[in-house]
Amino acid sequence: ATGMVTMSRFLSLTTLLLLLGRSAVVSGMGADFSPLSCNAGLSVSDCVAATGLTLSSVLEASGNGTEAKIPCGMCATVTVSDGSTLTFPSGLNVEGMLYVPPSANLTIEATRVVVQGILKVDPPAEGNTLRFSMINDPDGGAAPESFVPHPENAEACDPATGCPIGKRAFAVAGGVLDVVGTVDTTGAGSGCPGYVPLLSVSGSGESIFDRIEGEDHEASEGVTTTDSVVGYFDSGDWMTYHDVDLGTDAASANSIRIHYSKGTTSSPLLEVRLGGPDGAIVGAFEPTSTGSWGTYVTAEFAIDLEGHDLSGIQNVTLRGFGSRGIMNLDWWEPVRYEANLETHLEVGTEAAECWESIVARRG
Repeated sequence: ATGMVTMSRFLSLTTLLLLLGRSAVVSGMGADFSPLSCNAGLSVSDCVAATGLTLSSVLEASGNGTEAKIPCGMCATVTVSDGSTLTFPSGLNVEGMLYVPPSANLTIEATRVVVQGILKVDPPAEGNTLRFSMINDPDGGAAPESFVPHPENAEACDPATGCPIGKRAFAVAGGVLDVVGTVDTTGAGSGCPGYVPLLSVSGSGESIFDRIEGEDHEASEGVTTTDSVVGYFDSGDWMTYHDVDLGTDAASANSIRIHYSKGTTSSPLLEVRLGGPDGAIVGAFEPTSTGSWGTYVTAEFAIDLEGHDLSGIQNVTLRGFGSRGIMNLDWWEPVRYEANLETHLEVGTEAAECWESIVARRG
C-alpha cells in the first residue's frame, strides 16, 4: 500500500490558473511565464546532497511577515516525518525545487503557494500523508493574493501590482508539477490515473443545491447526448441550463462539483458563465485526464459570484475553450461552503481503487 497526497484550496477563479507544467496565463498579466534558466540541470540529487537546505529551514529564515522562498537553482527537501504541520503565513514561493520524498509525513499550510520552479513529490511511504492546505491570511482574511515574479519573468506582470492569483491560490507560473500519488505495481497498463487532482470534500457547513444532470440543458451547440452523458464536447461548444438555484446575495454558491471523464491529455478549459454562452465568466476548471472516457471522477472548483445580482435562480452556461475533447459530462451541482471551511482535494484515492479493482479481477 502507498500513502496519500492531498491538497486543500479555495480559489477565486476570476483569475485563471493554468497548471501542470505549462506556462501560466493569469488575468492582468502581460506575457506568458517561461521556465527559469537558473534551474537547468537541477535534479533530486541536488536535493539529497548535504546542503542543509530543508523546507523547515526555509520557513525559519523567512522571518515574520515575509514570504518563504526557495531560491532558483537550489533545492529544499521536506524532512518532517512525524505528521506535524508547517505553516507559511505569508506564502511559499518555489523558484527552485521543492522535493518531497516518500518519508515525508506532514501538512503544509500556506496563504498561497507559487511554483515558478519544480515541485517534485514521490509516492508517500505506507502510512504517510502529504497535505497542502490553503488558509486565510491571519491578518487580512481572504484577501486576493499577488506575487512578485522571478526577474526572468518580470514582464509577465504589471510591476506596480505584481501577479494577481486570487484567494488562497495554488499557482504554477512557468514551473512544473511532478506529483506522483500512487505507483503501478500491477504491470496492468490499464490507464488508471496516477493521481486525481480534485476529488472529495470534507468538513461541516456545506450546502449543496440541486444536482443537475448533464443532459438536462435547455439549449446547446456542438455537443451530443449519449446514455445520459454529454459528449463530443469541444472548444466553442456549450450547454445552457435554465432556472439554476445559486442561492442569494447573502448565501450564494461558491463552488461547483462536477462528475466527468476525459480520455485525452489535452489541456482545455470549462468556463462557467451566467446567462448565455457570452455571459460573464464566474469560474473556470481545467479537467485533467481520468485515464479513459469510461472512467469518471468527481472534481470541484471555485466560482466567484461577488458583484453579480443574484435573484435565487439563474441561467448558467458551461462552455468549452482551448482544444477538442473537453470532457464527457455526467452531472454537476452548485455548492456553498462557509468562509472558513476548506475544500479538500484528495490525490490518489480513485487511482488506488482503480488499481485494486484490476488486481481483484486478476485473482
